[in-house]
Parts: sequence; structure tokens; C-alpha cells
Amino acid sequence: MFNEYVKMKLLSIVETGFASVIIILKRFKTIKSGLQNLVLCVKWTLYKDDDGGKSEFVGKVLDDRWWDKIDYIL
Repeated sequence: MFNEYVKMKLLSIVETGFASVIIILKRFKTIKSGLQNLVLCVKWTLYKDDDGGKSEFVGKVLDDRWWDKIDYIL
């Protein structure tokens, strides 16, 4: 589903690299609208019912305060 809405790939975070956290947060900002469209699609609604724990976190992409925190970190 991710690839249907976002044309970029997510990057892996290296455990020892602080800069990798900054890079992944910048990537999140770049793909923000695609992530939000994904979470609002019908397929996601069906998927989230299968795995509530993961889907609860992913729902944060619709939370403006979460994006404000990312802006602050960056």
C-alpha cells in the first residue's frame, strides 16, 4: 500500500547514527501528503482492523502536533 501512495522509499535508521534520525524525519516531511493519503484510504481502514497496535501509531500522520514536533526537532 505504501508504494501506491508514496514514490520514495523509507530509509533504514542506523543504531549509532544521530544524523540518520534527522534524515528519516526529513524523509517523513517529504512524503507527508502521501502518508496521509495512505492512512485515509479504504484499504488502510481494512488493514488497521487486523493490527490495531501498529495502526494506532501510523494514525499519528494525521496529527498536526506530531508534525509540529518533527518540525521542532529539525
